[in-house]
Formats: sequence, C-alpha cells, structure tokens
Amino acid sequence: MLVFITTYTFGLIWYRLSDFILPTYITSLSGEPEERYWVVKFGLRNPSTVDEPDLMPVFSRLAICMYYMLTTLSTVGYGDFYPFSISEKLVSVLIMVICGMIFSVLLGSLIEAFRP
Repeated sequence: MLVFITTYTFGLIWYRLSDFILPTYITSLSGEPEERYWVVKFGLRNPSTVDEPDLMPVFSRLAICMYYMLTTLSTVGYGDFYPFSISEKLVSVLIMVICGMIFSVLLGSLIEAFRP
C-alpha cells in the first residue's frame, strides 16, 4: 500500500512539474521549447500551440505517471519513459538520490531489526 501511495503522490507531482511548473518558470530562463517536456513528448497532452483536446483520458495519464515514478523511485528506469528536458533530468536525478537514501535507511533498519 505504501508503494502505491508513494508512486501516486510522486506521479501527480511529476505530472504537475512537467506540465506547468517547469515550462512556466524554467522555459523563460533556458529557452527550451514546450515540445521538449515530458508530458508533450510522450503524448499526455498536446502542445499549447495546438487547438485540439488532450490525447489521453485522465486515468491513462495517471497510470503512465505512476509507472514512470515506480521505475524512477526503484532506480530501475526501463527507458520507455524518461525525462527529456534538462530541468526534468535534474529533478529526476534528485528524486533518485533521495529515494536511494530512503531505501538505504529503511533497509538498514530492517537489517538491524533482524540482527541477533
């Protein structure tokens, strides 16, 4: 249950980050086009220059975000979904480092609990 809640939460954060926060605040600084962001690259939404509705239903977008976060949080990273822009790559590395530290602490606590 904890894995589901964690991937759900981080998936929602990642979607909002790639859909709104990074394009709004970082694009003006770096000059990266909107097409270089994760949600546009993998078809979760159309670029703002296109006057068409979203490509996917909400549940499909949520499932893709949760799948991406599960592979990122576990540091497996299958490669079918990956960060595309430089700012997304930096945030992904930060997420992997933080989750690697959390995993190490939890594993150390588990080992201590079973040590005679």
